[in-house]
Amino acid sequence: MGRPFSCRLGWHKWVGRSTSDGGRFKQCSRCDKVDDRSKLPPGAAGF
Repeated sequence: MGRPFSCRLGWHKWVGRSTSDGGRFKQCSRCDKVDDRSKLPPGAAGF
């Protein structure tokens, strides 16, 4: 199965995630694409 149609249009559903060493990043909850353009600051919403 391919990526959801909304993700193919660039309409991702970004959620905050964290790595085991404490790093933070955004990832689409539908297609798992990682948004490496933005780093979430410490204490950002969702953590």
